Amino acid sequence: LESQEQGELVTIRTRSGKTVQVAKIVSEQFQNLIWELEDFYGYEIRSIGGYADRNSIGSSRPSYHASGLAIDINALIFVFH
Repeated sequence: LESQEQGELVTIRTRSGKTVQVAKIVSEQFQNLIWELEDFYGYEIRSIGGYADRNSIGSSRPSYHASGLAIDINALIFVFH
């Protein structure tokens, strides 16, 4: 895991080299989840997102993404409403 200069954010990677920033406190769990999806289940991660400075939908509160505590995997492919 590679530390970033934005405080408590670190960069994690998929096996194919896609990167995403997440909170350091959950980085090991997210990294292991990504590797498990790819290695154990053969899941293809085509897109991944994490830290994003934004509020929760319909709220003035910061989202989990704004804290680096959430990731989206293939969100551009599987859009939920």
